[in-house]
Amino acid sequence: MKYKIFIIAALLLSIVGCSSAIGGYVVPGESIDRNLVYKIEKNKADERGLGEIILRQLKKKGLKVFIESSDTSKDYDVKIVYGGQWQWDVTWYLLNVDIRFYEKESSLLLASAYSHRTSLIRKNPAEVVDEAISALFTLNNKEEK
Repeated sequence: MKYKIFIIAALLLSIVGCSSAIGGYVVPGESIDRNLVYKIEKNKADERGLGEIILRQLKKKGLKVFIESSDTSKDYDVKIVYGGQWQWDVTWYLLNVDIRFYEKESSLLLASAYSHRTSLIRKNPAEVVDEAISALFTLNNKEEK
């Protein structure tokens, strides 16, 4: 009897340790337009360079994007806000990332992307960001058709 309970508990813990969620949302009627200029608003709590990773991944997708700096004279069309949660399990890993796109003038949400990965199925931060952004662009391409 004790062995059955142990086996069931071990199976439940392994299932919980292997969860992931990846997705995105594009507001109906909106799209991620490659002709617009995007500004990533630097997250003050970002100590591990997540903003720079997002910058590189968005540039790979062909977007004109820059990260907020002391030079506020650069013009842009869409503001990008991000957040990430880092977790410790023998090493630090990116548990989840959330990326949101806002219209400059009205601050209305245009799109969002996220990825969540637990320790047992962790990936490096660039891969986590890439899968979130790729999910968003998959939705964006469906919207444009």
